[in-house]
Amino acid sequence: MSDPSPADDRPFRWQALLHRAADPVFVLDRRRRLLFVNRAWEALTGFAADAARGLVCRHSAPVGVDASPDDALAHALTPSPEVYQGQPSRARRRAVYLTPNASPRWWDIDFLPLRQEVGYLVLGRILPLAEDPASNPTIAQLPERLVDLRQRRMRLFTFDRLESLHPKMLRLAEQAQVAATLEIPVLIVGEPGTGKHTLARVLHAQGSRRDHGFLGLDCRILPPSAVVEAIQSPGKGTTYLSSPECLPIDVQQSLCDHRSATTRLILGCRDDPEESVRAGRLLGRLFWQVSVFRLDPLPLRERPEDLPRLVERLLAEWSPREGRTVRGPTAEARAALVAYPWPGNLRELREVLHDSADRASAEWIDLENLPSAVRLALQSERQPLTRSKPLDLERTLEAVEARLITLALRRAEGNRTRAAEILGIPRARLLRRIEAFGLGEASGEP
Repeated sequence: MSDPSPADDRPFRWQALLHRAADPVFVLDRRRRLLFVNRAWEALTGFAADAARGLVCRHSAPVGVDASPDDALAHALTPSPEVYQGQPSRARRRAVYLTPNASPRWWDIDFLPLRQEVGYLVLGRILPLAEDPASNPTIAQLPERLVDLRQRRMRLFTFDRLESLHPKMLRLAEQAQVAATLEIPVLIVGEPGTGKHTLARVLHAQGSRRDHGFLGLDCRILPPSAVVEAIQSPGKGTTYLSSPECLPIDVQQSLCDHRSATTRLILGCRDDPEESVRAGRLLGRLFWQVSVFRLDPLPLRERPEDLPRLVERLLAEWSPREGRTVRGPTAEARAALVAYPWPGNLRELREVLHDSADRASAEWIDLENLPSAVRLALQSERQPLTRSKPLDLERTLEAVEARLITLALRRAEGNRTRAAEILGIPRARLLRRIEAFGLGEASGEP
């Protein structure tokens, strides 16, 4: 290992403080060399500070099993690329020890960039996993790169996704934090597109089963046999069933018996579950078992104060994927987004923003980039209620209906039978409306 330069041998102001820290911490200089480790780091890894100092941590890919301890350690302590762009990061890495048979075999490492006049110092903290993922056969067989990718995806589903300015949604976020700590089933009730699946992912990612699998099943689309096979498979993760009232009663009965199994069960209902029980579509025993803890996300039209934050987040997701920066909607486009009732809720908002961003030629989404249904909502809001200029309700409703049909066809990948099930209407009626609106090209199915 190379020694640090004289510039890096200057007294390190944080040394005394970090030496007393209980967590294993280390510091990398702007050249990604190991500048400092504390006593807890030495005790964990078995590496002496004098021997480790100066190690260059630039390994972007996992090293082989025959790698030297120095190379393995250098890879484990290599920051994610975004850290040197000023963004904190966490990575899951295989643990490296000089001490034989040390455990656990995985570390979560927090990387915190510390800005200097030129470049960044990086403060790292090692969090040895209390429950070793290597004890989970599924994870133990995964390459480190996939384990790290899996953890990055899990970090997309934090309680930050539930941020809101609406009192009821703030209460829901508090309830979700409690639900994540429990092992009981959860019932989520909300209109299509209100984020039931995302909420289930948050409960899983923030709960004790986060290192095990998450399985999301749509009971309206999958055959009952596939659902039965999935829920009977062994595992310690979370199973989320959307629209369980679409399952045959005997399958719902098996879900009741599944309560004693190891997998946590979360159900999502788009319709009033009590009405489904009265109509005989949902087994009463199943409803009462899962409704002990119930979460009810609001439709988007009831929380317009959240729209600016949601627009910002959804465009931030779109920009890196497309390699473009769209800063947001213009004032007129923003007014149209606020005026529109969003019958498809968050799912429709995502589709509209991403499609509009694709069509935008500049950094801002203009009014003409939005779908006609959204533009018509703004026109109807601004049009005075006079005899000479009545509101064109029929035209507005048709535009909204055409938009929903287009979204359903896209979600069903052109399958009109499945699109009719998503919309909750007969297939014959859907075909008539597709013909009336001239939407034949939206589906690849004849």
